[in-house]
Amino acid sequence: MDDGHVHDDALAEVIAARRRLREDPRSLLDRDQVLRWSASEDIDTLGALSSLLFHPDESRRITPNLTLEDYLQIELPYLERCLKEDPQGEWADSRWQAGGLLANWIKDIWRDERFRPFVDSIRDWLAQLYKSTDDPDLRTCLVQATLEHVFEIPGIAERFETWREDPALRSAYDEAKLWKEGLDELGMEPVDYRRSRK
Repeated sequence: MDDGHVHDDALAEVIAARRRLREDPRSLLDRDQVLRWSASEDIDTLGALSSLLFHPDESRRITPNLTLEDYLQIELPYLERCLKEDPQGEWADSRWQAGGLLANWIKDIWRDERFRPFVDSIRDWLAQLYKSTDDPDLRTCLVQATLEHVFEIPGIAERFETWREDPALRSAYDEAKLWKEGLDELGMEPVDYRRSRK
């Protein structure tokens, strides 16, 4: 069996599992199976899994439950691939979709004070991603699709202030801060663009 066929099977399995979860309210999904799918190299399989994980009615039926650490281990590598590769398939998120999803996820984590230290981990991951690329579109995406909208939430920008001390990150931080300052100046509320999940 070639690798392409294996990936097709994994994608089909994720889609079938999502259908079962929607159709049978008693259906559960084994955590170990989710972790096996998360090891796939196929970005569409990872995209379908991501969609499941961020769908509350589906993800709460994973047993035992995934921790936030599990989510970070599954989602950050997937989002990094989307941001770098800008896939245009049916299930994987494009670069800008991934940037927006990441912004909303950071804001969701921030809302629960117990989890705020995890924002620091994502901040450091974002810094490494930003510094590791010479792709101007990826850098623009990280600022405009992610940081600008993360900084809309009071208190988060302060967690990123160390970026001002890094010459490679300073302009990204300053540009993202301008967005929130512009909204404040105009008296506008930020819009929460929630991604429509497949």
